[in-house]
Amino acid sequence: MWEREAEFKQLLSKCTTKASKGVIDSLTQLAIEDHALCYKAVPLLMEKQLRRSASGQQRANVMYAVSKLLRESKRELKARSKYAERFTPLLPAMFSSLAEALPPTATPGSGGRGSTPRGAAGTPGRPVSGTPAAGAAAGGTPGTGVSGGVTDDDPMRELQLDDLCDDGNIFSIFGDG
Repeated sequence: MWEREAEFKQLLSKCTTKASKGVIDSLTQLAIEDHALCYKAVPLLMEKQLRRSASGQQRANVMYAVSKLLRESKRELKARSKYAERFTPLLPAMFSSLAEALPPTATPGSGGRGSTPRGAAGTPGRPVSGTPAAGAAAGGTPGTGVSGGVTDDDPMRELQLDDLCDDGNIFSIFGDG
């Protein structure tokens, strides 16, 4: 246990229940400042928190924090960062845990690779129900988080992990090849 581990655990718990930019930034900065002392413990603590999280949203919040930590440690610590190396064996299980918490209709590949969900009338270009664009199409108010969003003809809609890293190495998207 390193000196600031209790503080890290408290921030991680707060991040899990209600992720905010400030909490994720604080968590990331603490892990980067203390990287020499905690580079082994942080990935394990984050993986454990992900497994303990009940909902898909809580698990996604942990994954947001993992992503931020990996990006910032690479940017600030460069080659000295050991986080990418430490998270590599944990990531497949972490993504599986996240996928298990998603509703059955939201799991990647549930409709077959390349399938296109249809809008209310079943035609391309209409907002996918349940998205912010669907709310806007139904008369959403701009600036309330209900306008804009993903439509079923948006090329970014089906961006998946394997599309990001063809070689199966998650860190290839960070330039670690």
